[in-house]
Amino acid sequence: MSRRKELRVKAVLPVKVSGVDASARHFSLMCHTLDLTYDSARVAGISVSLMREQTVLLHRFGVKAKFKVHWTGSGTRKGQYGLKTLETEKALWGISLPQRKADEFWTQPTAKDRRRFPRYPCSGGLEIITVFEYPFWAELTDISATGVYAKTPSPLPRHTLTRIRITVGEFLCEAHAEVVSSDPGLGMGMRFTVLSHRSMSELRAFLASLPTPCDEREQEEATPAPIELGSARFW
Repeated sequence: MSRRKELRVKAVLPVKVSGVDASARHFSLMCHTLDLTYDSARVAGISVSLMREQTVLLHRFGVKAKFKVHWTGSGTRKGQYGLKTLETEKALWGISLPQRKADEFWTQPTAKDRRRFPRYPCSGGLEIITVFEYPFWAELTDISATGVYAKTPSPLPRHTLTRIRITVGEFLCEAHAEVVSSDPGLGMGMRFTVLSHRSMSELRAFLASLPTPCDEREQEEATPAPIELGSARFW
């Protein structure tokens, strides 16, 4: 098996693409990915003509990043394009992608991050941005090293991928997160899938400044089973 195949992840994710087509006309349309690597994407459903080496913008979770057209599809692959990122410091996908080498932008979870951490009651705000870039706000009720609980009367379905901004006083943290529990009329539990080095460090420092609830500390000692923290990458 080639190294390229080992690094490629099949993923069908909606994404908006914009730019100037081969006829010099501006366009903006929705398409979807077919597979991804840490620095490239194969996309399909593009109804305009693009040229090799031209630059387009991909939009997802309110983030936009420049990509270069690496190859164009024809025949049964018409409408497909291979795109190469020009901004590796921006991640659009919110899922774990293999890396060819350890890079300077993204952090990988440590054994410490995979342990069950206590939840800290915490009053704050959450700005939640979906893949379609429509933000809404929820109340933060608790936080841990692996996620948060958002109080909202209209929680998102389980497995929804989002980008969130957490605000508690002067503390601000940004992350990608997946909805892992959804309680209609109450709220939703969200697991972090993407954190930058800086956000991870600031989150650890913030949690260290909070007192550990006694009942949660007892539960931590009695229940050492790990919770997986997604090893994805920040935008």
